[in-house]
Amino acid sequence: MKDKINKICTELNDGKIAVVQATEQLFDLYSVSQQRELLLAYEEFTSYKVLGKKTPRISKQMVEDFLANNCG
Repeated sequence: MKDKINKICTELNDGKIAVVQATEQLFDLYSVSQQRELLLAYEEFTSYKVLGKKTPRISKQMVEDFLANNCG
């Protein structure tokens, strides 16, 4: 995420994008980040309820797959 933010800021500083575009891109990035965190917490919670143990690696991959397939 740090790389994406840096890229947006660099494009803004270089005049390749306007402030409005940079703001929209940063908000989109923030929105997806928050969505990922909520989905991951939910997935870990449900995995624990069903399996009785935490599976963070599997949960993270499931969330990444979901976002890749459903969020552009």
